[in-house]
Amino acid sequence: MKNSKKKTEDIKLPFKTRINNYLDNNLYNLFIVVIVIGLFLNIFLWLLTPIFTLPIYKLEDSSYDQDIRYDSYFVQEIRINHPVILPYSELFVSYKGDNIIDVYILNSAQYTKYLEIKAQNGYLDDINYISHQNNKLLGSFSLILDYKDLFNDPIYIVIEPNNNNVDIDIIYKLITFERFWYLLSFIIMIFLFCLLLIFRRISNKNYPWNYFHDIIINEAYRLFKKGFFDKSIAAVDNEIEQILKKVNKKKGLKRNFGVQLIEQIFSENSPVIFLDDISTVEGKEKQKDYKNYFKSCFKRIRNPFAHENFSLQKQETIRKLHLLDEMLIALEEGYVLNDQGEKETIFEYIKS
Repeated sequence: MKNSKKKTEDIKLPFKTRINNYLDNNLYNLFIVVIVIGLFLNIFLWLLTPIFTLPIYKLEDSSYDQDIRYDSYFVQEIRINHPVILPYSELFVSYKGDNIIDVYILNSAQYTKYLEIKAQNGYLDDINYISHQNNKLLGSFSLILDYKDLFNDPIYIVIEPNNNNVDIDIIYKLITFERFWYLLSFIIMIFLFCLLLIFRRISNKNYPWNYFHDIIINEAYRLFKKGFFDKSIAAVDNEIEQILKKVNKKKGLKRNFGVQLIEQIFSENSPVIFLDDISTVEGKEKQKDYKNYFKSCFKRIRNPFAHENFSLQKQETIRKLHLLDEMLIALEEGYVLNDQGEKETIFEYIKS
């Protein structure tokens, strides 16, 4: 029987059949792998967003070529008008002039103060600022900004000519990374993962292999999973027949096969294997019913597979395994009278 199993497992199914069987048996696991990879990818992208300019962000880019009179100044307001959840904002500024200038980055309160000082011809050294680049011909810098301030309150780029006429080129870029999309996809992934767990729990309750007899699981499960549906039926059926033959042999009875073997050991008048109490009319009828059930299963399941080339589908295989399961349950609940005339379970009897 071991050689037969090895020979069966060495048989190669067609490639398409193997792929279909693999997907049928591992689709849930593939979904889990995809979702877990998706979760890690989301976390990875979330962490990298402030470092690299990844695809999901807003970019505002402007450049100016400006002439500034000695008694004037250049100002550019930067305001974000669209809401962004969980943002990361960064401002890049570069400038080049033909004379020395000062560059200020101010919030609205600081800019109001700046205008007051300018109106009073005061000293700009007295103002607070977010950033200040002083006495430069050219330069560039970047700032990480609080998005909430940008949304509720603008900031201002102010260029002071320091009492000189200045021709200046200025470029600024405001990048706001909308990391909420990563979070949203992360939440969706978690939701799908939870749905899969629920689906797995529900499907496990209805999974037939959870309820089959141990012999069916041991003999048929691997063959069934590999797509050898007919072989899985034959393996269980053969194991049932071997149990009956072992009982028959241990009792020293005439060697029989198939239906003749069943007639001999399940006889309602003088059974070897008792499946009910034959001392009562009802018990004898049940014994006879079991005998006929075993005979019917052997005729409809065992004989066709033993003598003809059958090909089964998955659902049909499960149905036939249920029929064989009923036979094994009956054997599990039955008993044999040992040499001392004591009741002994069938499986204990063949092992002793």
